[in-house]
Amino acid sequence: MGALSDRIANAAGGLARPFSSLRDGVRRALDGMSPRDRMLLYGLVIFFTVVAIGLGTWGVKSHLDRMEETLTTRRGQLANVQQLAVDFRGGTEQLTEIEEKLNAHKGTNLSAFLEKCADKVQIRDSLKQVKERATTTQEVLEEKQFTAQLRPVTLEQLVGFLYEAETSGYPLLIKTLTARTVSSGGAKSLDVTLDIAAYKLLEEEASE
Repeated sequence: MGALSDRIANAAGGLARPFSSLRDGVRRALDGMSPRDRMLLYGLVIFFTVVAIGLGTWGVKSHLDRMEETLTTRRGQLANVQQLAVDFRGGTEQLTEIEEKLNAHKGTNLSAFLEKCADKVQIRDSLKQVKERATTTQEVLEEKQFTAQLRPVTLEQLVGFLYEAETSGYPLLIKTLTARTVSSGGAKSLDVTLDIAAYKLLEEEASE
């Protein structure tokens, strides 16, 4: 145990000797200086120490500022991702609703549907014509364009018919409405032409 202590003491002494020599050299150099030179040296040491501390503080602050900027950027990106996720869920739900509406009326053509709407507002005889004009297909969606004529109808009957058509959930879009006022026997009524687009989900492509 004593031998181990002696080794540790010798090792510590060996490590301290270079520092002792350096300390003695510094002391001798200071002793050889005039008081004015020593004061100047102390001032330089203090100045460079303050500069080093200032530079270190500035470097740390700059690093912290960059980290804060990066954190702010990451938070913004996270907020964008979360908003995209919300929009995606909303879009998915809306798409599901649209598909349900398309499938709910896939067995009813537009002409039969408009006849039901006309029956509800008691203007079946005023629905003169529902004519298909064109068909276009985009991916899994088919769009058929129709022209429908209502005559004669009152404004109240027209509003009721449009309400039934728009709120039933049938996948259609009334693109244009043209109305002309006509007089018969002193009473005024409307002759109405509707341009309607009806939509259908293509089953074969949708199943793929």
